[in-house]
Amino acid sequence: MKNTDYLDFIRMHPCADCGKIGPSIAHHVSFVDGTRIGGKADDEYTIPLCMVCHNNIHAGYGMDEIDILRTMVKLLVEERKKTHGKKEREKSD
Repeated sequence: MKNTDYLDFIRMHPCADCGKIGPSIAHHVSFVDGTRIGGKADDEYTIPLCMVCHNNIHAGYGMDEIDILRTMVKLLVEERKKTHGKKEREKSD
């Protein structure tokens, strides 16, 4: 599913592998939803990577799948808290 707001949120983070300050590339984590090679995962299944680390992942080395999943879940939770807090403030206004 396309979610440009979430992709913008991901891109503002430093690289999840080397820590280089962004803007980063939103790397789609295909193995999460079964798309694997040749398909593109939903925008929510992304992590921030610099160009070098993004190329390394596509070349078959770099972060392992467990580290990728940890990063992805951490960012999803962070974004949900931010979005939920904004909605709660709007309700109270």
